[in-house]
Amino acid sequence: MGGFVQLSTAAVHGNGPFRKTAEGAVEPRPLSPVSRSRLSGERFVLGAGGAVLRPYLVYGRGDRP
Repeated sequence: MGGFVQLSTAAVHGNGPFRKTAEGAVEPRPLSPVSRSRLSGERFVLGAGGAVLRPYLVYGRGDRP
């Protein structure tokens, strides 16, 4: 198996901010059932030799600089 790319969510890490944090330096702490599900899927995809993308969506009030 291989060639899989999963579009996940940065929310698998829980509340941030995580600016300038190295890859793998923070343990995942998903807060919602959806984030827990995506983290589970990430592990499957990575185990199969695939890749995971975790984009951020910054929008509106409440975002921290």
